[in-house]
Amino acid sequence: MLYRIYKILPVKIRWLISYFYAPKFLIGVIAFIHKDGQLLLLKNKYQYDWSLPGGFIKKGEDIHSAIKREIKEEVGLIVVVKRVLDIKNSAKKSILDIILDCEIVGGSLKIDEKEVEQAKFYNPDSIPDLISYEQEDYVKQYKKFS
Repeated sequence: MLYRIYKILPVKIRWLISYFYAPKFLIGVIAFIHKDGQLLLLKNKYQYDWSLPGGFIKKGEDIHSAIKREIKEEVGLIVVVKRVLDIKNSAKKSILDIILDCEIVGGSLKIDEKEVEQAKFYNPDSIPDLISYEQEDYVKQYKKFS
């Protein structure tokens, strides 16, 4: 019965109903930024653990623009995306992460002190134990991709 009513509704109304009931996700971009065989990790002020640089994509933004913006804002580096390494969804949150391999092409490491407490390049074998539990698998995966 409801389906028959739905079918006779104007397309715009059907689209709004479908949108309302569809699952929603935040889409994040996360960067593997390496230099001399070391991986960049950040200690953000709003988190206890270390994490990979990145953030959420803004409406209308593509993944390349989003990661360039986030990295420039957080640590002052200019990067280009070399390739998409993986796409992962969080089992606990409605977040879809796009993991990108990035190359530094300019800028200098200068943290945004409002958001980032520390930024440091780590040897993959000496990455701190205090890595964000959500990103622990990503960091392990880095060794496979590097």
